[in-house]
Amino acid sequence: MSGVESLQLKPGSRFLDSEPLSEQVYLVLRDAICDGVFPDHTHLVQGDLAAQLRVSRTPVRDALLRLAQENLVRGVGARGYVVEALSERDVLDIYEVRLSLEVQGALLALPNFSAAALRRLEEINDNIKDPLFANVDQYDLNREFHMAVIEPCPNRLIVKIIRDTWEQPMSRRVFRRQLAKRDDVPGLADDHQPIISAIRDRDSAALQSELVEHLVTARNEVSHFLSTGDRESA
Repeated sequence: MSGVESLQLKPGSRFLDSEPLSEQVYLVLRDAICDGVFPDHTHLVQGDLAAQLRVSRTPVRDALLRLAQENLVRGVGARGYVVEALSERDVLDIYEVRLSLEVQGALLALPNFSAAALRRLEEINDNIKDPLFANVDQYDLNREFHMAVIEPCPNRLIVKIIRDTWEQPMSRRVFRRQLAKRDDVPGLADDHQPIISAIRDRDSAALQSELVEHLVTARNEVSHFLSTGDRESA
């Protein structure tokens, strides 16, 4: 099973005050799938995973069931689970939601943007390109930036839906596939700069244009990788 030799739980994972073991196993397997450690269609064997992570089969089984509910793996009867292939439909589903509601949320947020909120947005973007944050999950930083764009939105349902969309493991997987193909990861901050400028200028037309362009470009990058067969197994 490809990638199994690289799996390990965080140090201290078995301390009494640590997260439940099933949660830790889930996070390790989720990240392995999202990062392409396990390519599409990889057969995941509970016993092998349990042995590598030095845990019983129970937390592995619970984690795999959860991953199946999130469409990252699928059951194949008595043979265990296989990693689901990332599809173009997965990409489109995520960006259809974001292009509709994230853009609307940003426009509603714009009149409520305080100087403090703008400074926070700039600080997050600075962290994305700061070498000191190189070991921080870029997905988490990028999510923090985009949530900060819509946080002042008075429609809290829009904010919740976008937050839930970012929390989807599939969103993490799509972003990491995009990131893996970029030579300039800190360049993400440059991509965000026109959005910040539009907010600073209180220019709703520019904000809409820049945010739509940013999201469409990201969507098209991942769709291109998939359509040309440039996947995790490549």
